[in-house]
Formats: sequence, C-alpha cells, structure tokens
Amino acid sequence: MVNVNYGWKAKIGLIYMSSSEIMEPEFYAMSPKGVCTLTTRINLPKMTPQGIIDMLSSEQLENCTQLLAHAKADVILFGGTSCSFLGGPEWEKGLLERMKAMAGGITVINTSESSVKALKAVNAKNIVIATPYKKDINGAAIDYFTKQGFGVLQDTALGFDDDHEIAAISLEDVYQQVRNTDLPNADAVFISCTNLKTLPIIEDLETDLKKPVISAIQASLWYALKVLGIHDYVPGTGSLFASS
Repeated sequence: MVNVNYGWKAKIGLIYMSSSEIMEPEFYAMSPKGVCTLTTRINLPKMTPQGIIDMLSSEQLENCTQLLAHAKADVILFGGTSCSFLGGPEWEKGLLERMKAMAGGITVINTSESSVKALKAVNAKNIVIATPYKKDINGAAIDYFTKQGFGVLQDTALGFDDDHEIAAISLEDVYQQVRNTDLPNADAVFISCTNLKTLPIIEDLETDLKKPVISAIQASLWYALKVLGIHDYVPGTGSLFASS
C-alpha cells in the first residue's frame, strides 16, 4: 500500500518563490509521518536586491498568506532566506507583521528567523556563511546575522542571481564550497538559500567538519515543527534535528 502524508498531524503552509524548486522536495524528505506541506507561489523577478524589493513591494505576500490561511495551514512559513534578511531585522519584522495581519490567527514564521533559532539551538556564536548569491546579498546576510548577535568569521558567494541556475548547482559543488568556507574556530556553518540542494550532504559535512551544519531549508522545517510542538524527525537530516 502506498503511504501518503495527508497532514493528519500538521499542515505547513509554505510561501515559495515561483522560480524555485528545491525546498519542497527537501521538505518532503525531512517531514515526519503525518506532516505535509501546502505551497503557494510568489513571483520573484530576479535574485537581486531590487528583484526582492519589487516582489515584496506588491501585495503578493499578503495574498499568499491569505490563501494558505484559507487552506487551514497550522503554521505559515515565508520560505525565502535573502528575501527575509535583506533589510535587516526590522525589515524581517515588517514582513512578519504583514503576514500576521492576513493569517487569521495562524502563527507566521520565515526562513531567516528559523535559521537564527536553529543556530542558537546548536549553541553557535561564531559562524561562517556559504551562499550561491552575488556578494551584495552576502553583505546583507552578514549584517543581519551580526545584528542577531553572531560573529560572522567568513563568507563565500558563488555569484549567481538566477534561481534556475542556483537550483542546478551540484551537491558536489556545494560540498566543496562549504569545506572551503569553514574555519577551525567557527562553531557552525550556515548554508543560505532555499533553492540550493543541501540535504543529502549535511551529515557528511558534519562528520568531516566536526561541527553543526545548518541549511536554510533544514532550519525552516525544524522551526516549523518546533512551533507546532512536533518532536518527531527523520534520521539522516542532521544534528539540528537530533539535538532538539
């Protein structure tokens, strides 16, 4: 008999960029029995600061939140990392307030918030950041995580601003980038972007680097489950889940 996760335990409502494709399959792979994801799409013209501003200057965020509230999601997640950290913590707070106004009492969260919670859960104070972005977006990431109380010791950017090209980056390339980004005195590695393949190599990286490796997608699901009070996890998804 085929097993289907219909969400009898919980339904995660995901707002995800229309050009992106990686977060959903990684969510499916990480979701414990009885948890499903309901997705609605938001249009991102280009993975650049201006593209993000244009997307979030419209009423798309409110409309997407309202649609997921209509689907009776148990938590609503804005699944964009750079989109939620671009303007710093106050920008992020404003996005959450906009979502909250349309959510009908459903808890709203985002990927940057989830990533901060995840890094704190593994007791990270000094981190390194690996991203597929161009350097200007990395600058915003450093500013955001610094303001959240982390020391950012090093960052690397692969230089992409096209979502389809980001999705096509191989696991081998991500693995090598993370290895090259890590420093001995970093408490954890953060891999940014919810359209970058990471899940199959997280535990390999943790074994090789001997420290927690947190991806934006992994952190998003972990925090959604935490908010929902669900403590089940799928083995092989990294030390973040195993330690919670």
